[in-house]
Amino acid sequence: MPDIKPMLNLNIFDSVKSNRVSDIIIDQIRRAIVQGKIKPGDRLPPEHVLIEKFQTSKFSVREALRSLEILGFLEIKKGPSGGAVITKVDFRPIKNSIYNFIQFQNLTVQNVFEVRMIIETGGVENVVLKPDKEPGFSANNLRDHWEIFKAIEEGNPQRAMKVMTAHLKEVEKRLKPLERKLKLVLERKIKKE
Repeated sequence: MPDIKPMLNLNIFDSVKSNRVSDIIIDQIRRAIVQGKIKPGDRLPPEHVLIEKFQTSKFSVREALRSLEILGFLEIKKGPSGGAVITKVDFRPIKNSIYNFIQFQNLTVQNVFEVRMIIETGGVENVVLKPDKEPGFSANNLRDHWEIFKAIEEGNPQRAMKVMTAHLKEVEKRLKPLERKLKLVLERKIKKE
């Protein structure tokens, strides 16, 4: 018999009145997950309960749940013990979305900076990690960016990709020891919200 958790407290959601109802439902559920009010393994209430709570249509709730499943926030299971179950957020759908976006769009500078804004401003909240205190971190970072810039300016995309790849691997290696500290900072932040 599958492990069935008790129904969630619906007071974490608000009713919805808007033209883009499914987006608001998605935002509320995603926010509850990020804030730790809903955790991986938790089962959302049945569809009819969500419809009543959000005061919206079956279509809007189903559209929101399908979108959340595509985004990797939940899995919709079939059968008597089925329903919408929160999953551990998987990086693959995000990676695939970014890859598809890059491959199938005529990228503009604005597109690139929108993606960088999302990724890099999210990281700034955790500058508390202060990787620049590590000897040589800032100097190496600056040198790598200068090399990437020169390769692009010279019209050498292969060299730019090679330097960028090496740079990202090095930064990842240097930041890896800070991962535990980042996790603790994020847990404290979620508890405060």
